[in-house]
Amino acid sequence: MGRILLSLLLGVLSVFVFILGAEPFGAPGGTSVTEIFAGSVVLAMYLGVCQFFLRRGTGRSWRADWPIWLAMAVPLLAEALLVLALERPETFLVQGVPMSVAGCVGILAGALLAHRGKGVARTDVTRSHPV
Repeated sequence: MGRILLSLLLGVLSVFVFILGAEPFGAPGGTSVTEIFAGSVVLAMYLGVCQFFLRRGTGRSWRADWPIWLAMAVPLLAEALLVLALERPETFLVQGVPMSVAGCVGILAGALLAHRGKGVARTDVTRSHPV
């Protein structure tokens, strides 16, 4: 339960991480493609690293931690729905969709890397100590 709450908190902070990643590339008078791309890359890396460290200590299969994935993705999807409800549809397509896709890709990549890291470590140990 603690990992789920931490995952939810990290997901809420991810919206601000997207803004901080996009801000240096902001263009006056509008939103540029570079700004959205930079924010999406930073967001995917942030969520990937968070998911990796949340997932790394568990001994379960990577699919068994779906509540942690979901808790991290819910704030992103809520933000996308908020943009859809309050802004023009173009704003949702330009900001909400890339942010949601980058977040989901980062979450999945972090979980898969954590799972793969456990498998590689076991393989290396068994190869270094022949039976």
